[in-house]
Amino acid sequence: MNRLFPILLAFLFGFQHFTRANVIIDSLRLQLNGNKDTSQVIILDELCWQYSTSNTDSAVYFGIKALQLSKQIKYTKGIAQAHNDIGIACYYAGNFKESIQNYEQSLVIRLKLGDKRDIAAIYNKLGIVYQKLSKFTEALYYNILALKLFEEIGYDLGTASGYNNIAIINDNLGHLEKAIFYHKKSIAIKERINDRNGLGGSYSNLGNVYRQQEKFTQSATFYLKAIKIFRTTNDPEYLTSTLNNLGNLYVLMRMPNKALPFLLEAKELREKNTDKKALASSYINIADAYKLLKNSKAEEEYISKALALTKYLDGMREKAVIQLKVANSLADNGKNSAAVFYFRNYISLNDSLINRDVVGKVAEMETKYETEKKEAENKLLQQENQLKEFDLKAKRIQLYLAIGVCLLIIVIALFVYTRYKHKKELELNATIIREEQKRLAAIIETQEEERKRISGELHDGIGQMLAVVKMNMSVLKEEFPIQRLQQAIQLLDESCSELRNISHDLMPASLIKNGMVYAIKDFVDHVNSAGKLHVSFYADTFNRVHPSIEINIYRIIQEAINNILKHAKATEVNLSLNSENNMVKLMISDNGIGLAKDAIKHSKGNGWSNIYSRTQIMQGQVEIDSSPNNGTTLFIDVPLLLKEEAVLATV
Repeated sequence: MNRLFPILLAFLFGFQHFTRANVIIDSLRLQLNGNKDTSQVIILDELCWQYSTSNTDSAVYFGIKALQLSKQIKYTKGIAQAHNDIGIACYYAGNFKESIQNYEQSLVIRLKLGDKRDIAAIYNKLGIVYQKLSKFTEALYYNILALKLFEEIGYDLGTASGYNNIAIINDNLGHLEKAIFYHKKSIAIKERINDRNGLGGSYSNLGNVYRQQEKFTQSATFYLKAIKIFRTTNDPEYLTSTLNNLGNLYVLMRMPNKALPFLLEAKELREKNTDKKALASSYINIADAYKLLKNSKAEEEYISKALALTKYLDGMREKAVIQLKVANSLADNGKNSAAVFYFRNYISLNDSLINRDVVGKVAEMETKYETEKKEAENKLLQQENQLKEFDLKAKRIQLYLAIGVCLLIIVIALFVYTRYKHKKELELNATIIREEQKRLAAIIETQEEERKRISGELHDGIGQMLAVVKMNMSVLKEEFPIQRLQQAIQLLDESCSELRNISHDLMPASLIKNGMVYAIKDFVDHVNSAGKLHVSFYADTFNRVHPSIEINIYRIIQEAINNILKHAKATEVNLSLNSENNMVKLMISDNGIGLAKDAIKHSKGNGWSNIYSRTQIMQGQVEIDSSPNNGTTLFIDVPLLLKEEAVLATV
């Protein structure tokens, strides 16, 4: 009887017991007959579980009944399960300390019984409660223990849950790349076992990570996917959390009218249960939305509601956020003196959250020191007069002040050093990127210069020589058989034509003389004349741009069309080139077979690599929209004015 539940957005096993109809509870109650056997214990445990999210008092009542009966008939497994289910009921009621106590009592028994799956389940739930309390070290410890056991027994659902919870802890600690890594491992398992509810949770969690990375569009996409799943699986708690997060995201995007429907729906759902922390979060987010709408009355109303709930919150993080919101709201409305009070509360809570472990050790040392100090003072009172006592206190205060100043200097020095080190790392990374761009630009520029030189040599050298040969052979018509001479002249014509084509491919003369628009038109005409593919080309009228941009865009178009001819099986291509907001915008779209998700990543050719390299040199961006049997569209945006280092790299 493993029952696991979500914390924040840590969706564990996708159970839907809390959505069952009341008819199940009524059916279970009818099965209670007063017998003293294990079947009655199981029914009482199930009633505790069914009531855990809707009626805490009833849940605890049936849990205690199950515990008493299990002890009476000496049913050890039933005792462990009763403590487990009471712990779940306490968790949903927000009584986290009692929840931990019951879980730990259940764990002691299950360790003796040796059921690894039951043990892992308790580890998992202990990790969840500690995460709820923002005690991330303890949360990570228990989740790792659970994950190891789930992997050991091959329980995929539990393994996916473990990865998910570890990802969320890394998210809370700010290790976003690690969070994404573990979310993807969790998603891979959930997709394989078709865990729809779990997938919804992972989508929502990924939305959280992308929001922190300020990838707001991706974040909203994953939130909406999660909401769609939760509406079909009837998971009100999961749905509520995701609605609240999506509304908060739209607030961050300064879209309050879009945020409010989601936030208000989440609030209405949360007002029906006893999770004060979640309800306070909804009130804060709604207040933020009304603040953007400049509705100060509604903002103050919801801030006050959130402030009233702080006494029910165990986590310092949530209390600190509410204090800060109240301070900002009061300051915005000109109530500065009151704002200072709440801001000081925020500073105090935030410092306590960051330095919790350090403060605990310092408090222990201070207690010990104070004890010794009092003993010394008692002895001094017997030996010294009042004047000396006052003098000693003054010196002690000076010592404290000196220590405080020293500690403050150390903290400031560490802060400055950390910022300086971070700044230097950023500068080094930027330098490496610039040097790489210069190197790539120099290689491509050298290639283009060599193409230009070879093209000139072919056209002006060998081309002229072939033309002279043709003229000389024309003079010999009267001395040699006309048929053989015509064949020779025809071969020379074909050689001259092939030479012109090679010269044009290496460096089109129209590109140098007239610019990329005319050169692209010539290239399109050449492709259309072959009859294998029809290319439609549209271009705005704009002045010549930097030669590096013209050459690279022309080469990108050549590479893309060649890829379409070789692989896409397309018959139509739309090609557009325009300028907008100091950007050159290129779009190439075909009606071919399209690309699989990872086709570009696993491509063995140089085509896509060349396209990305040339775009990077121009400080541009590449976007590809494609799927199998739906064609491919390539978007490239390039700034009209290159940065100085890119210009120097292409000279």
